[in-house]
Amino acid sequence: MNGIVRHLVHFAHHPGRIIRNIRYWRDATVSPRRHLFIVGVPRSGTTLLKSILVAHPHVGGSDYESTGLFGFRDIFDYGMGELPPEVIQALRAASPGRVAFYDQVVDRLLARQGKGVFVDKLQLQAYRIAGPALDAFGYGRGNVRKAS
Repeated sequence: MNGIVRHLVHFAHHPGRIIRNIRYWRDATVSPRRHLFIVGVPRSGTTLLKSILVAHPHVGGSDYESTGLFGFRDIFDYGMGELPPEVIQALRAASPGRVAFYDQVVDRLLARQGKGVFVDKLQLQAYRIAGPALDAFGYGRGNVRKAS
């Protein structure tokens, strides 16, 4: 079962979460932080680019290809191996919306790594879903640069 179908089945079993997720994702806050997002199609070198950037002493990122926070998922069921579930639950509970939650997750990861700039990777499909969400991070579609 592919990812979107799996998430739709999950939402079918937890219909009350649909509205909660929509409210959480429609957060109108603008992040004061500047993160670096790499967007590309599979097998286009985005993972290599992220690895090169994260090798810099001031640049950090998730141990995985991405934090996964911009995909089609139930944000209230989100987890990642780098932060314990209770930490993620506390960060989400303390965050009024996705922007503050993302910033807090990133702050925790950067503090763990002792770095100052965060790089995250999005697949092109996720960008199509989350493109408008990137406006909250100062990366409106007019600010996204295409690598040639």
